[in-house]
Amino acid sequence: MRTLTLTLFLALTANAADDGLKSKTTYAKAYGATKGEAKIDPAKELPHYPAIEPQDAIASWKIKKGFHLELTANEPQVSDPIAICFDEHGRMFVCQMNDYSEMRDVTPHLGRITMLEDKDGDGHFETSTVFADDLPWPTGLIWANGGLFVGATPDIWRFEDKDGDGKAEVREKVYTGIGTGLKLLNVQGLMNSFQWGPDNHIHILAGGGNRGVVTCAKRPELPGQELGGKDLWFDPLTYEFGTELGGAQYGMSFDDYGRKFGCSNSDHLQYWAYDDRFTRHTGPVTMPPARQSIAVDGGAAEVFRISPDEPWRIIRTRWRIAGVVKGVVEGGGRVSGYFTGATGTTIYRGDAYGPEFTNNSFSGDAGGQLVHRKIIRPTKDGLSLEGERPADEHGFEFAASKDTWVRVVNFANAPDGCLHICDMYREVIEHPWSIPDEIKQYLDLNNGNNRGRIYRIAPDGWKPGTDAVRRGKIALASTKDIVDLLTHTNGWHRDTAQRLLYERQDKAAIPLCETLLRSSDPAHAKAKLHALQTLQSLGGLTDELLILTAKDSDSQVVQRALQLASTRDPLPQGMADTLKNIASSSSDARVLLETAFIAADLPGADEILLNTIRKTHAHPLVLAAALNGSQDASSLFLPLLADSKTDTELVPAITALAAVIGTKNQADQVSQCIQQLVNADHLSKQLPGILTTLRAALAKSRTTIEKADTTGALKALLDQAAKTITDTTRTEAQRIAVIELLNLSTAPEASAALSAAIGSGQPEALQTAVIHTLAQG
Repeated sequence: MRTLTLTLFLALTANAADDGLKSKTTYAKAYGATKGEAKIDPAKELPHYPAIEPQDAIASWKIKKGFHLELTANEPQVSDPIAICFDEHGRMFVCQMNDYSEMRDVTPHLGRITMLEDKDGDGHFETSTVFADDLPWPTGLIWANGGLFVGATPDIWRFEDKDGDGKAEVREKVYTGIGTGLKLLNVQGLMNSFQWGPDNHIHILAGGGNRGVVTCAKRPELPGQELGGKDLWFDPLTYEFGTELGGAQYGMSFDDYGRKFGCSNSDHLQYWAYDDRFTRHTGPVTMPPARQSIAVDGGAAEVFRISPDEPWRIIRTRWRIAGVVKGVVEGGGRVSGYFTGATGTTIYRGDAYGPEFTNNSFSGDAGGQLVHRKIIRPTKDGLSLEGERPADEHGFEFAASKDTWVRVVNFANAPDGCLHICDMYREVIEHPWSIPDEIKQYLDLNNGNNRGRIYRIAPDGWKPGTDAVRRGKIALASTKDIVDLLTHTNGWHRDTAQRLLYERQDKAAIPLCETLLRSSDPAHAKAKLHALQTLQSLGGLTDELLILTAKDSDSQVVQRALQLASTRDPLPQGMADTLKNIASSSSDARVLLETAFIAADLPGADEILLNTIRKTHAHPLVLAAALNGSQDASSLFLPLLADSKTDTELVPAITALAAVIGTKNQADQVSQCIQQLVNADHLSKQLPGILTTLRAALAKSRTTIEKADTTGALKALLDQAAKTITDTTRTEAQRIAVIELLNLSTAPEASAALSAAIGSGQPEALQTAVIHTLAQG
């Protein structure tokens, strides 16, 4: 075993963490004791690959034709870069997790923030200053409101440099409590991905399963929020904060349209199909999960590394297959070739690569030394998204390195219009609990914590811009110039411009943004998204402007206008007529979803809701938006029942409305519903399921479906079913077809008929079907 590094010595001799949080355990405690012999000949089985020095690093990479990598920073200027951001002065701030993976308890803490500057404009950040230090496991950062917000579990800090020396004199704890509800902190499940959102809030991926009551140290009067596995947001001006739908692990970003994406270690591309507004209403329709795995080739998709498998991983896989140690055997027993450490999924929003790359996703695999790209497109139903490997990247990755020390952990969109890679660069990257103790004793988990690289992915022939705006130096720009930047082709500039307008709170921006909204230039669609939220935050978004943008020719602008309108009470005057027009004329499924969500609260909105449901073929998302928020959607039942004769995809809507009617439990309405369903010959196959739903809804108010059947229509149907199942002259298929109907009834005749069907001498298929149905309840 190698000589211990100084940092490893510190880790072994440090006291417990000063915040009382625990972070260490062993493989045996996490997975179970080793069974059998776990012997290693370290000299033969655990060879060490040497690090490659920065000057030779790029030669180890293979990248897509037409692109190349450039080192924008490397050791000793930076080490262990896990996240980066840029401020409006064009400076890069680097979050350095130098205490990864087991050195959180070292004091002073080893984590720090480095500020990098490219003073000569050549694209290389040559000047390095320690901006802040003494941070335990820092994992995310963002510049906002004149300071740097940094996440270091359990706290979020704000740092500010007031005297301009590049070092923060102001160090204030803003929020605390993140992760405090866990027995053990998970080094690979910490808060991360501090992103400026389309709503002028900072959004944070909480790390997947994080717990703890979060409180605001800046505003202690604000009520605490239990994370409960959700993500976190906060306002950098007012410090208001809250939780939101989340659950991914490490890596989150927004695309040009404000859609949220993320990843987890074995699921490299995830998308949130709806936001928290849709969870405020409960009703008969179960919402599909908000967070969806959208890679066409699966979350743990095949990847094509060009580096050798790490020897210790080969041994661990062999032991797991043999049962020597417990643990999941992934990839059918393969050591690699699929995503196991997906990290940093980021949507490219720059302008250096060409439009075919805009809104593509880029994901790293920390254990696979690679960068993976997906093209994002709408699903066939238009209500979700999917990501597919580009046709010209089959069999290889967008970029990959032969160097096993390369650790692609994150990305960032930059002022230069390119995507930058955070390479943590170290010999071992793995959750320390996931390395069997018999292997771990031979590994130096800290080897390389003094190294790190940041790369720029640049197209061939690209040169860094020399003007101040392209270099990200826009802090001194006038309000008019900042508003003009909302039309910039680079997403970083648009986001930063929106942030600065929010921070400045300059009312002079209102008429300028209004002019943007009134523009008929289709090239201004993305700018309108930013202008809408800017006006909302400055108090200048009038009802008239909301109605205007809800009629825009761009569907993304319409969606944003409807989203903002949905937060207003009362709705803007004239919005009901606008929604009616949208529901009848629009074919965009996401626009129809937002329309249904708002219209559900409106009286007399049947026509709007019917159109949204019909046009989206009763998609669960639209059904939930339309029905769960409605005071009484039962009036939709008859029209949709009639429509279902020609569109069987509307059956889920019929089922949901049966639940609405059953829950409301008005006797005449329920009886009429039963009669209409029984008489709907085209629904004979689906009828048992619909009636089962109705029965369950009635049971909540202690009413039986037999009692509600005042016309006797259901009784007549069940009586006929009892005759059919016992009629040996009927075909086997006809007898099986009535089983589920009979199972609805509590009448003795139904029970007797079912019992007879499983008696001796009955067809085996009939007996099996009855037993299966009865077992299902």
